[in-house]
Amino acid sequence: MRPEHRRWLVLAAFIGLGWAVFALLHYSSTPPKRRPPQDRGRPVRVLELKPLPVVPRATGYGVVTAQRNWQAVAQVSGAIVELGEGVEVGRIVQEGTRLFRIDPGNYRLEQSRTQATVQAVRAQIEELKIRETSTRNSLEVEKKALELARKELDRTLALYENDLTSMAQVETAERGLLTAEKAVRQLENTLLELPASRRVLEAQLAQQQAGVEGARIDLGRTEVVAPFTMRIREVNVSLHQAVSTGQILLVGDGIDVLEVPARLPIGSVGPLLGRRTRPAQGSQEASGPTPPPEGTATASTAEGASGTPAPEAPTADIRAAGAESPPEGKTPSAGSEKMPSEGSAAGSEGSSSGTPARRSRLSSLSALIHLRQQGRHSTWPGTVRRFEGVDPTTRTQGVVVEIDPRQPGSGRRLSTGLHVEVELRGPEREGCLAVPRSALRRDEVWVVDAENRLQRRAVEPELVQEKFVCLGGAVAPGDLVVLTDLSPAVDGMLLVPRRDETAAAWLAEITRGEADEP
Repeated sequence: MRPEHRRWLVLAAFIGLGWAVFALLHYSSTPPKRRPPQDRGRPVRVLELKPLPVVPRATGYGVVTAQRNWQAVAQVSGAIVELGEGVEVGRIVQEGTRLFRIDPGNYRLEQSRTQATVQAVRAQIEELKIRETSTRNSLEVEKKALELARKELDRTLALYENDLTSMAQVETAERGLLTAEKAVRQLENTLLELPASRRVLEAQLAQQQAGVEGARIDLGRTEVVAPFTMRIREVNVSLHQAVSTGQILLVGDGIDVLEVPARLPIGSVGPLLGRRTRPAQGSQEASGPTPPPEGTATASTAEGASGTPAPEAPTADIRAAGAESPPEGKTPSAGSEKMPSEGSAAGSEGSSSGTPARRSRLSSLSALIHLRQQGRHSTWPGTVRRFEGVDPTTRTQGVVVEIDPRQPGSGRRLSTGLHVEVELRGPEREGCLAVPRSALRRDEVWVVDAENRLQRRAVEPELVQEKFVCLGGAVAPGDLVVLTDLSPAVDGMLLVPRRDETAAAWLAEITRGEADEP
């Protein structure tokens, strides 16, 4: 057989063998078993809802200022001849410390001159008294002389009728009588004029005594004394410098009480004030409805912050006050708090002279002042004093917090000009179903059901804070809320829940106001 034929025969044998092996394997083997498809769950972090006590808080910022300050204004002119010790910017001076002394030379001379004038007027008054006494004595003598002149005239007339004397003697007697009467009349007129002269001198004496008092006051004004303990903020004069009346010498800030005019977002103070007390229904029916003051929210408007808004209350006013109305067709949950609008809070609680109920609601707020500088955190307690108006530029609500630096703080001294954080706290509430803000997705939360499936539930926020929110609506204690962000989140998708104990512990602390960051 030729080699070419042999090669083709070997190739055909190998091909046939291959087909035989393939047929054997194909028809003798069993088909593979198929496994049913399995649904793999997504691992997620979950938080179990529990009723927690919550302390509502609001945070703002402001600059520390002194509750009272003082400007040393020169009330007299002259040169500064003495400068008190410690009169420097930033130094603290105690009450009663002499700060400046203006040259008192001219005012001492003026005081001496007015005192000498007073003594001269008093001498004139004494002289007038002596003159009055002398005039009265002279009047008594002149009256006796007048009586004698009359007797002499009567004798002379009797002798003239008997032709025993001449007419010249009669005329001489009459002339003596007239002279005596004139002397008496002059003395009487003098006595009438003396009281008026004395009143003139007494008025001059009062005027000069007022001059003495004025000179004494001006002399006292040459010394500038601190009226209270203060920190010097500004010094505008130096030693031997001449000052004029009305010139500002020094500016100081009191250190006994400090204030922080803080600015907070509109709507952040209302949830802190708690529930507004309603009068009894019987008293309302007896007295009838009372119209609210102009520019303030009514009780129905305040109720609209968590319930259905009153039909007569304009929605724009409620939104401007920071309240949020629920969507149509929804009613507030049983545990929701009814908060007053911010405008009503600022108007009613802003004045310390309000009703006892308003003052008690204002006193329910507590304040903490935080200062963070160079890695240190210092805290001071404060007292909410009053509310200020709304700033139309920044759209923030003003709150004035009073600080007593003598209260124990964090070992640091609080001074004016520092930019601090003001934290307001309301009374504690119970039964808050709190979740982190990140777990609230618009108006719903994701919940893991009993079959570890995802459910999207609509909720109503009862209290919204910076880091957490209290839920109401279609949630209950024991529900597992998903904290992990799922994309996409489909109803019914299988989940593998894992409880996040760290988030639960942090949430329990943040609701009580004991933690700042997660």
